[in-house]
Amino acid sequence: MTEAVWTRFPDCPLYGETFDSIVPHLTTAEGDDETLSNAATDVSSSLPIVAEATEVLLIEEVEPDPAHWQTRARLPLRVV
Repeated sequence: MTEAVWTRFPDCPLYGETFDSIVPHLTTAEGDDETLSNAATDVSSSLPIVAEATEVLLIEEVEPDPAHWQTRARLPLRVV
């Protein structure tokens, strides 16, 4: 889905073309090694996460440090 959006809107590179490949992920923590290790321990017992996507959010970073994001649009997904 991410690549389809990028194909449709090539003038808006994903993540500012910072990464060579797209790896779907969920960020659960940011910080030092201890913070990341604690987050991994807390989350691992709940994996894998099973869910169904019903919408896509278009978000914009409005402040970089600390990161603050604002939802610009909610795009419902339809079952085909």
